[in-house]
Amino acid sequence: AASSATRSMARAPRRPRRQPPKYEHTAHEIHVLCGMVKTLRALAVIWIAHLLITAGVNGVITDIVGAGFLVLSQHYYRLARLRRVQTYTGPILDHHATFDDFTPNRFRFLFRFRKVHLKKLLVELGMVNDDGTYHRFTMRNGARIDADTAMLVLCRRLASPARFDDMDGELGVNKTLACDVVSYLIDYLYEHHAERLTRLDIWEKDFGVFAAALHERGCVYANCIGFVDGHFVEVCRPGGARNVNDSIDQREVYSGYPKKHGLKYVCLVLGNGILLCFGPYRGKESDSTVLKDTTLIKQLREMEERTGKHWMMFGDAIFETTRYMQTMLKAPARYTLEGTLYNARMAKCRVSIENSFAGVHQQWEMLSWCRMMKLGSSKPGKMVAVAVLLENCRGICMGNQAQAQFGFAARGELTLQRYLS
Repeated sequence: AASSATRSMARAPRRPRRQPPKYEHTAHEIHVLCGMVKTLRALAVIWIAHLLITAGVNGVITDIVGAGFLVLSQHYYRLARLRRVQTYTGPILDHHATFDDFTPNRFRFLFRFRKVHLKKLLVELGMVNDDGTYHRFTMRNGARIDADTAMLVLCRRLASPARFDDMDGELGVNKTLACDVVSYLIDYLYEHHAERLTRLDIWEKDFGVFAAALHERGCVYANCIGFVDGHFVEVCRPGGARNVNDSIDQREVYSGYPKKHGLKYVCLVLGNGILLCFGPYRGKESDSTVLKDTTLIKQLREMEERTGKHWMMFGDAIFETTRYMQTMLKAPARYTLEGTLYNARMAKCRVSIENSFAGVHQQWEMLSWCRMMKLGSSKPGKMVAVAVLLENCRGICMGNQAQAQFGFAARGELTLQRYLS
């Protein structure tokens, strides 16, 4: 008994119960709540007007009461928007952010690049002057910003659906300037570097290395340089009350297969992990129709006429089988033993294109946030191309899953200077 009493006295005090973390509303939840407030406000106005009319009150009094109720409801709606929880709770910067304001791990988490790699990318993009200083961009309203800060704003916006309000404290850039920077830089990169997403001649001398690496990894064909597939990027439904002046018909971008609105792209992943992207096209178009409208087949045909070497691609069964395009076997050939083994062997190789799509959406999560991809305002067509361009540059510097699957020896001479020059 004495020993038990001694143990009870020597027992450590009970730790206080851990409090659950404070819940913070996401941007999507705030948008839904604000829509519910607007709907309830409209229903309340209709109900009050109905009561006043049925009670025989004069129409002028009805208008005055309804206008007063609208003013009060709008006031409380604005208060609800101002009281929303901010997602960024870190230190507040009083100047435009630079590379030195972030630790290496924090920098890679926010901007998806390492510091040394993003500096090299700025040099190859022509955003560094001869004296080593960064180029200064001038926005439409006359505001000026350095190229390094502008690239940080763009990468932060694409890496996650970060609100412009949070960038004021996180990057030291007010939301108006941050919005202008993202729009300006997307146009700048698309105008000067988007052609690299559709050119095969950049890597023509490495096609032999690509074909050997793919054949060694299980590809049936010895002259296959990559795998092609269609990609659907969901966007916000065009039209509605906020886009009354928009001339886009929502049926043009609606796809019946996923039953969503979006844009269609055709992409080709090469043996070195580089992703070529053709588009955007209307979401209702099929993959085979979009492929015929691209220049992939034309470029391969011109290469064969010029060099005499025959190179081809491999794709899904939806594409048409041609001299420059081989596909998965369709019924009834796929139900035979040879057809089943053929499809199973090629499926293991063809999954690299799906992994490339997943890598783009995983690193640049803005593309998966369909409510932010608005036709006519957010420039989703150019945004996807810029995200693929940044992901290719990131893969050149840091590697990607396709390179790991095909073997890093298939990279060949893969440098930012060769890709962007």
